[in-house]
Amino acid sequence: MGMGGDAYPGTLPPDASLRRGNYSNPAAMSFNNPSSTTLNPGHPTHKVEGAQPPTAWPCKLTVESIPDKSRVETQIPIRLTLTNAPKNITKLHLPPYTISKPKFQAKPPFVKSDDILELSCMLVCASAMQKEGLRDIAFNRAAAEDPDAEVEEKKESTPPGQLDENDPMKPLNGGPVTICQGCIVRERKRAARKKTKKADEEEEWAKDEAKRVIVFNCPEVRDWCVPGTKETSVKEHDGPIDQCFVTAPMRVACYCRHQSEKVGFQ
Repeated sequence: MGMGGDAYPGTLPPDASLRRGNYSNPAAMSFNNPSSTTLNPGHPTHKVEGAQPPTAWPCKLTVESIPDKSRVETQIPIRLTLTNAPKNITKLHLPPYTISKPKFQAKPPFVKSDDILELSCMLVCASAMQKEGLRDIAFNRAAAEDPDAEVEEKKESTPPGQLDENDPMKPLNGGPVTICQGCIVRERKRAARKKTKKADEEEEWAKDEAKRVIVFNCPEVRDWCVPGTKETSVKEHDGPIDQCFVTAPMRVACYCRHQSEKVGFQ
């Protein structure tokens, strides 16, 4: 099930969404400066047309502990907080292709279940989101049943660097940002500095290098925890829970200037 139709200030890169069914709540985090990433806390509340569920969840996903600026090599110690969380939710599943190293990936077969919320996220250029109509398109794309499908289809037909100037999938026109070839090489060298333990797992993990523009440096499946306690999971907590949180340190792996973006990322 997703989380309704509002986007809230200080939430994950638009367009992040939680889903446990057929609808979602896109959320946004802005990054500015071609050589660093900067949070823009002034992201307005935004309605997603055509993405309202039969009965909307009263849930709200926010992000805390974000620095003003961050370079691609610097980890952002974010904390995701879910208010009015649905009952029986105990875990959060991060996108497998965003995980920073093989040892953090869920060992197959990973099986989805009703107690797990699925997080999806997409990076966009901040300058494009300032243009009339493009923000609506980005949020509706994020609210789709499979937000990655359109991106994958476009990748197969046309490499991102060869898109027509007017193509709506071009990042400067509001399309999803994909990591550039130069940053893929840098990330590959970064990974190569670490000792390889299981060659087959490393090889499988490397297959997603062209999709890993958002990088989570933590296990793929995280327990929702109770605020005010130290990493006490909700499944071990007795009593009602108004809020729960997940720590998910992350970074953006490509520079704004590599995308010809002068304002930043969201």
